[in-house]
Amino acid sequence: MACNQNDRFRFTGFSLFHCVSYGAEKDTIIKIATLAPEGSSWTKALNLLNTEVMKKTEKRVQFRAYPGGVLGDEMDMLRKMKIGQIQGAVLTSGGLSALFKEIDVLQIPFLFQKYEEVDAV
Repeated sequence: MACNQNDRFRFTGFSLFHCVSYGAEKDTIIKIATLAPEGSSWTKALNLLNTEVMKKTEKRVQFRAYPGGVLGDEMDMLRKMKIGQIQGAVLTSGGLSALFKEIDVLQIPFLFQKYEEVDAV
């Protein structure tokens, strides 16, 4: 997902997708939740992704984004993925740390001096 460099430290986002198999004969809607507000670089990237996927699949596959936490907080999103209500989530490092404790390293203040260091990690 594209974001400007100023957004990297304010909102470190990660996408998780729960794989679900669907029959090729029917249309597929992939539901993705995020805390990122409508109009943010994250939701703009999801909209661009949706446009490209719909174009390449002749509108048989599309993404439906639920921005601004309308489906709850990140723990709610992870629970909804687990039970199949949604298929994906764009999470902050705080939300992702519920699954992977190692991700907490990204929350240490002043650990990184350059964006290249963050990218390498």
